[in-house]
Amino acid sequence: MRIAPLPVSMALSAVLLLSACTLSMMGTAECFGRFDLERAVEHILAEQEGWGFFLAQCPGVLQIRVGAETRCEVRRGDGSVTEVTVVVIQAAQDRGRIAVQSHAAQPR
Repeated sequence: MRIAPLPVSMALSAVLLLSACTLSMMGTAECFGRFDLERAVEHILAEQEGWGFFLAQCPGVLQIRVGAETRCEVRRGDGSVTEVTVVVIQAAQDRGRIAVQSHAAQPR
């Protein structure tokens, strides 16, 4: 996987270039694998938000298609949970750019 952070235009979002996996669903669709997506979200939040210890959990793969999105949970070391939205903002074959938008923390 090749990760290269790109400039950020908003305080709560960031962009990342990811390599992709292949998903077989009635043919072949390019996607970001779950593990790579979770590590990318963690990387973006660590770099852009300066968060301490946390763990991202995403529900599954994300197709590389402009506008495709998913929500991931981010659990911080203090027990709080933050939901983030991950959106594909640029797609080209098996590569794409994602933006991560964080939402208000929810104590659990």
